[in-house]
Amino acid sequence: MGDLRGSLLLLFSPDSGARAVRHLMDSPHFAPLESMVEAMYDVVTIGAEVSGVVAPMEAQKSGLTYMVIDADQVFSNLGNVPEGKPIDTYPSAMIPAGDLQFDGQTKALLTEDLESQLTDAEVSVRSGCIHRIEKRDGLWWLHQETDAGMVETPLRA
Repeated sequence: MGDLRGSLLLLFSPDSGARAVRHLMDSPHFAPLESMVEAMYDVVTIGAEVSGVVAPMEAQKSGLTYMVIDADQVFSNLGNVPEGKPIDTYPSAMIPAGDLQFDGQTKALLTEDLESQLTDAEVSVRSGCIHRIEKRDGLWWLHQETDAGMVETPLRA
């Protein structure tokens, strides 16, 4: 999402989230987890904005495991847009990749539409604050602060 000349732009957010997962699936070096490895995910998105929820929707559709983490609330950038500020979704001729589609031009309609699609897709978002990501012992580790304290989660690389 970007802000250009006072108009909030969503433009390619849903498209880039879906295409990122499709690119991962097309990579000859990627193979989905064959068995459920405890606390390891095929796709992790940090931030539950438009791209951050489209990627796990695409992952879920492809049978991949995923995790979405956000320190605030889902679509918080959109929620912080002042009432009455114009919102440009995407060029009308463009249909973004992925299942998240929208055409609402007001904050209220767009937020309602996006939240409804997220609920229908049954994508869950975890609350948490990411402190760092590090490579250790051949894996990438996500260091997350949760209500239960600091948690380390191994990530696929």
